[in-house]
Amino acid sequence: MQIIEHTYKSNLPIKYVFSEGKANKDYLVVVFSAFSPEKADIKYSYNYIRSLQHIDCHRLYILDNFGPRGCYYLGANMDFEVETCVNSLISFFTRKYMISQNNVITAGSSKGGSAALYFGLKYHYGHIIAGAPQTKIADYVLNSAKDTAAYIFGECHPSRESIQKLDSIIFEQLDKEIVSELHLLSSENDSQFNVHIKPFLDLLDQKGIKGHVQINNEIKNHSQIAKHFPYFLQKVLYQLFGIDFEKSVIFCRDHLQKTYYYSIANNHICFKLDCHQLQEVEYAFYIILDNQVLEKVMYQDDPELVFPITRHGSYRIHYFVRSKQNGEKISNKTHEIEFTPTLVNSGLKLIEREGSI
Repeated sequence: MQIIEHTYKSNLPIKYVFSEGKANKDYLVVVFSAFSPEKADIKYSYNYIRSLQHIDCHRLYILDNFGPRGCYYLGANMDFEVETCVNSLISFFTRKYMISQNNVITAGSSKGGSAALYFGLKYHYGHIIAGAPQTKIADYVLNSAKDTAAYIFGECHPSRESIQKLDSIIFEQLDKEIVSELHLLSSENDSQFNVHIKPFLDLLDQKGIKGHVQINNEIKNHSQIAKHFPYFLQKVLYQLFGIDFEKSVIFCRDHLQKTYYYSIANNHICFKLDCHQLQEVEYAFYIILDNQVLEKVMYQDDPELVFPITRHGSYRIHYFVRSKQNGEKISNKTHEIEFTPTLVNSGLKLIEREGSI
């Protein structure tokens, strides 16, 4: 997959990646990025390019490379110059491809979700898809990203007025008529939920603003949002395009994590992958013993595997699913099962203990 970065020359240079759609040319998805991990070698990165590579519409990925780790696409010293330039870039593509405001979709998770909310609401874009956004930006950066706070505020100890302004920029967008369709993913297990999500949802209720809100408590913490958001994002987009999501080949590793059966019995590994919702796919398997590949079973139509074993150790299956249509593939691994055969009365006695997912 080739990724070509471009620079939009405005008052500030805005870096971006653009992929042109072939079918749904009336739509533009604008993807904003979250923070990179604090100690990551790459400080600024694009999000969800691979997750959306087979979504057939125009896709615009915008980099937030201002400040030590990004600035929520706002700017330095509270000048909001980055915001102005970013929206100019979006406007350039809507004019170039003659896309209506209603068919612009802003998307992102965490910091990217905050930007998706802010830009989508402020500039009246048609759809917003956000995962666990920080709605009180000042509160978050002052407590968890002080270098970013200093960049945005232009000082280490901002005034109460500046803090209040930054904390309210998303909320105050709800004071006007809302034309955006809002799709929000979050979890009550996210430590940011009570500070950032609940007050926003409460205000939506107070103002009678309808949104599609999914609270998924299988998400155990904030960092897991990035693992669950691609599936949520793909599903919403397919629904917007009128495509049957359940009958489409949607590749997301998180979607396969709890869809297998795996055991060892009668001196055989027994494995079955439940992917009935995926069409035109094939399966391959690596049998792994003590973290080493013992055997490879190449691609086949059958999602089941029965394999004889005689050696003791910890076994797991690394399984692969590949689309017959375009060759796209994903993979995942099972839990481990410890297997120890012992000879008893000239026979073979199996001692088995199943692991847990």
